[in-house]
Amino acid sequence: MTGGVAENSVVLSEDLSPVVKLFSPIRRSNKDGKDCYELLVTEQHLNKAGTFHGGFYCTVFDIAMGSTATDSIDSIKKIATVNLNVSLIRAAFQGDTLNIRVSLLRKTERLIYLSAEMFSKESLLANATSTIYYVANERISQAL
Repeated sequence: MTGGVAENSVVLSEDLSPVVKLFSPIRRSNKDGKDCYELLVTEQHLNKAGTFHGGFYCTVFDIAMGSTATDSIDSIKKIATVNLNVSLIRAAFQGDTLNIRVSLLRKTERLIYLSAEMFSKESLLANATSTIYYVANERISQAL
């Protein structure tokens, strides 16, 4: 992946999820029609082997894909990840900048399908797919 987030990036709010503060700041922009996220690996993200913890790959993918899914819906009431598949390919280390590129594959009345790739220094570190269930505000009011 060439480059990271665009100059017009924004920092993800911790209002998205309290876990966002573990990785703050996470910068977000849109590049070539895909949402791009960027964060720096710090000492708190490392496992005993000195590499980016495997569970954090999953968490970062979930944050990024959840953010993209949330922004694809006008009035969202609830959102939940129902499936997250992550393939780890290479290790990341302290000081690495992680670049995540998210693609929204399909959106139905209740589900959003996404894929993502994580890069550092032009190397693919991991990829992921996710299915996210959501309830929009208008659907809740129609049911009442």
